[in-house]
Amino acid sequence: MRAVRNILAVTVLAVATFATRATADEAQNYALFPAPPGTIVQTELLYPAGADRHSDWRAIASRKSVGRAKGREFYQWFLSLYIREGKIYKLKYQSPLNGGPLSKVTLQNLDAEDPFPVQTVKIDASGNLMGGTYNEFVVESHSMKRPDCGVGTVSVFSADDYGDVDQAVLARNRCSLRAEPINSKAGIGLLLFGPHYAPHDATCCPTEPKAQAMLCFRNGRWLEEPNNYELVFGL
Repeated sequence: MRAVRNILAVTVLAVATFATRATADEAQNYALFPAPPGTIVQTELLYPAGADRHSDWRAIASRKSVGRAKGREFYQWFLSLYIREGKIYKLKYQSPLNGGPLSKVTLQNLDAEDPFPVQTVKIDASGNLMGGTYNEFVVESHSMKRPDCGVGTVSVFSADDYGDVDQAVLARNRCSLRAEPINSKAGIGLLLFGPHYAPHDATCCPTEPKAQAMLCFRNGRWLEEPNNYELVFGL
């Protein structure tokens, strides 16, 4: 698989380095303000500032029904990011309200196989991807409306001294995209997995059905090797 084989030869999964999640000393009683929309599906305790327990975050994936059609329930998904102040977690960022990776779900066509777009969200671990003071954290998402296979995204979020959070970079691909942390000789990065489509490939027939690429932050910018997937900045 071109240059990725060389990357894999010198990498291991950076589980111990990258995954910084809930520990035994996390607050057991806490409130989210305002509460995330709908029903909470996943919650992760993250530490963008590393071991400093006074700067922990809650990343919440929730969903809310937008309608029922053809015997199925359809949902709007939300990604809500909260920073702790005492025992209260205050909302700092919410997608789709403040931007990506999610978009608003609306009725498209009642006669279609999927009258509404179908979304999924998965919050991954945090790690120091950009080499600065703070850790970044990763969110995978997918949106589709059959018969089309949709779009998969991998978003890297970063925080700053003021408690603000933004998407540092978003990788996007037709049909699917997922990520795993790696630790190479060049540093920590993300290994991306998904089909590679050339510009004129039909959805059914990607150039590489099982492609890979390494995403890393070097010398002040995000790099992808090889360039199998679209990168979007400044969202």
